[in-house]
Amino acid sequence: MPAAPGPGYGTFVRPPERSGVRRRHVMGPTSDGGRGHAPLTFARKSPPEDSAVIVMTVRDVMTRELVTIAPKTSCDEARSLMEVHGVRHLPVVESGRLIGIVSHGDVRCSSPRAASGVAADVMTAPPVTVSSATRVERAARLMLHSHFGSLPVVDRGTLAGIVTYTDLLHAFVRVVETATEERIAVDFSRLR
Repeated sequence: MPAAPGPGYGTFVRPPERSGVRRRHVMGPTSDGGRGHAPLTFARKSPPEDSAVIVMTVRDVMTRELVTIAPKTSCDEARSLMEVHGVRHLPVVESGRLIGIVSHGDVRCSSPRAASGVAADVMTAPPVTVSSATRVERAARLMLHSHFGSLPVVDRGTLAGIVTYTDLLHAFVRVVETATEERIAVDFSRLR
């Protein structure tokens, strides 16, 4: 059985040929765009003992090339770095150690604290972090419930990367595309 190409989201199982698959019908929108609903079929399958299960971790989706700032970096400079590098979150590092994170919202022009401040004045400290071995669904749930746009990735006390909601969305799209192309069933029941 070929492995799923590239990183993704969730747990993959390749269902055997129709054996033991329970089908559930729900009503979905019609293909003609009308107000009616046509039945959609979803298969839910527990992985058989001999199936391959691929667990995606933060390591598979995180951004490794980071732009970091010091606590004394001005908010104007942080905002400029975000624009130049196309990022919305900057880890704040001092003496090689992660001490906080600054988001685009922290340094936008309308923020009174950012008017003439520095990163140390507006950063979230201490930041909530994950390790590269954290399962993707756990990181996504943490971001969703805590309303975070990103999580710094720290391994053995060292900043290893960052995972953003955009990274997770890209991974999700790859999984759906792979599931469609390879006819892999994506088991989302484990995410709850």
